[in-house]
Amino acid sequence: MAPQKTFFVARNTARPAASRYTGPIFSVGARAFTNGAGGREDRVSLLDEKAAVVVGTLIDGSEVEILGWVPRGNATRYHVRATRSGLDGWLGVAHLRATRTVQSATSAASPTASVWIPPHVPGGKREKPAPSPVIAPVEKAPPKRKPRAKAAARK
Repeated sequence: MAPQKTFFVARNTARPAASRYTGPIFSVGARAFTNGAGGREDRVSLLDEKAAVVVGTLIDGSEVEILGWVPRGNATRYHVRATRSGLDGWLGVAHLRATRTVQSATSAASPTASVWIPPHVPGGKREKPAPSPVIAPVEKAPPKRKPRAKAAARK
């Protein structure tokens, strides 16, 4: 019997293009909040699985639980259930957010926007802050007694 040659199939080593989607991604079981375009008075429509029939509406900021999802980049859809009413349906990713309130673009872009910087005092000296009235001064504990030495020979 003659030895057989091994043939290797050349494979395309090109990697798939990276996803350009940079929006929020929610996992199944996570809690999220509805995101209405017009704020609190705006309502978000829950659709059936074919996105043909509106099964109900929720106000902006309603808490929902993620039950499932269909990945489609910017058109990703999530199957959700409202935690208060139990109403369930499908929402597009644009109608969900991770926080109850809308974050402004300036606070989201700058994590140091909420850091307090003390004002400049002329002369470079700052006053010592007054002690807090809530904190009571610590009292010194009474001195510990020294143990008595036992008499070496008690007879």
